[in-house]
Amino acid sequence: MNLLKKFLILPLSFALVACTIALACWGIVHLWCLGFHQTPTRAPGTPIQWAGEHLDSDLILDSTIGWFTPIQIYIAYYQNETRPTRIVLSGPGGDRLGGWLSGLAISTLGMSALVSEGSVCASSCVNTLVTAGSYAVDPKSYLLFHAGKLNPPPFDDCQPCLFIKESPLYRTSESLQHLMLAWAGDISPKLASFINNCTRNPLNTYEGLALSGLQIAEISSETNPYTCDDIAVQDLNWLTQNGFLKPKEN
Repeated sequence: MNLLKKFLILPLSFALVACTIALACWGIVHLWCLGFHQTPTRAPGTPIQWAGEHLDSDLILDSTIGWFTPIQIYIAYYQNETRPTRIVLSGPGGDRLGGWLSGLAISTLGMSALVSEGSVCASSCVNTLVTAGSYAVDPKSYLLFHAGKLNPPPFDDCQPCLFIKESPLYRTSESLQHLMLAWAGDISPKLASFINNCTRNPLNTYEGLALSGLQIAEISSETNPYTCDDIAVQDLNWLTQNGFLKPKEN
């Protein structure tokens, strides 16, 4: 029995040390972002910036966003000798806190974010985009606004992480809708108002509403040609059916 304990204690100790190091790394990035980040100011009514063709030197973030995505951004940035000034965003979104921290990391590194032609920046990817502060979208790209899912945060059994589990980022579906509406409002107050005036609010549904860069610019203008109901068909399923997003594998 004592021998069994010895064999168990060693790998468990290594696992504990590894988890501690991982949490410490995440905490360092978190504090670095919060300590050195200056929230970019973007005046209400600022015209949507159009994204040009992305360059070979641009970083690419096209995967699901997680807690360690900001660390990956830092690593990719410092591994690149040219020190990229832009990062191309696309993908299905992911963790809400990870999306926020990723945006802070992009801003802290002095990069701007862009969504290129034919790409989709969905859910928490929009969080990363607007938190980056300096961003641009292609007229033929799409942003998806929807209710999201209430997935539990990582390290679900981690007692020190209770403050994260109890944060508004993870608490209720209503808080998710509020966050998504705030992200839309960061792009344009008129965009947030447009979404709120839908007969069926897309932020109450997982399918949501997908808007192209051109549509967002037009909705944000003084001569908005749309009503929300006109383009309500543009949802998550529509993006998948038209080849903008890959269908999920079973």
